[in-house]
Amino acid sequence: MNEIDERLYEYQQLAGNDDLQSEARKEELLKWFDEHQSPELHEKGRKWMDERLSELEADVEDIKREALRQQLSDEAYKLIPWNGFAVAGMRSLIAGITIYISMRLMGYHYVLNRRTLIAGFFSGCTYLCFTVANKLTTSANAIVLQFTSPIFIIICSALFFGKKPRRQDLAVVLATLFGISLFFFDQLKPGYLLGNFVAIAAGMFMAGMYVAVGEIEEEERFSGILNGQALTFLVGLPFFIATKPL
Repeated sequence: MNEIDERLYEYQQLAGNDDLQSEARKEELLKWFDEHQSPELHEKGRKWMDERLSELEADVEDIKREALRQQLSDEAYKLIPWNGFAVAGMRSLIAGITIYISMRLMGYHYVLNRRTLIAGFFSGCTYLCFTVANKLTTSANAIVLQFTSPIFIIICSALFFGKKPRRQDLAVVLATLFGISLFFFDQLKPGYLLGNFVAIAAGMFMAGMYVAVGEIEEEERFSGILNGQALTFLVGLPFFIATKPL
């Protein structure tokens, strides 16, 4: 790797950082690029930009497909004439069996300890709240409000881990809060309002789930998710029996 490649790679690695040291280094690199312009540098820079644009286009397509899949999935919740807790329970029964089979195929053993129990609690609460929210509010509201989880992750990181939020983190929080306010002003009907609050609770529990599974081993992570599916099934089972949807 020659000097041009090394500096382009370094700039690429710093592209997402906005701390003072990184910004100063990026300014130095840009100044170096200006002082050492050459056909080789222009060609490498153009190739690097083309690669980034291709990656961005692929990411956009992935987001579109995921949004469509999520929308179809969530609309299906409303078509099932069951209690929300019963839907969540049966959904987790299927998901739990699938996860268990996957663990066996990958050679993972089930682990039961404090970490997997905590992860299971937050996971199960996330599944329950999100499914019930889809019954009480619009699917769009449930999806967007659930993904307020980064706000709660930032808050938890600052309160419990002493991590100071970066400027872009604060910008994301402000933008998300603004978007949430638009949803609430547009959907002030009592039923929708309750569903919106349940969806926000799903976001809070999702933040706890991310924090709980972030630093544990893969085997424990799968076990925690399996615990969450089991908890959701056990909570939903009485509702399934009481409402007798089948």
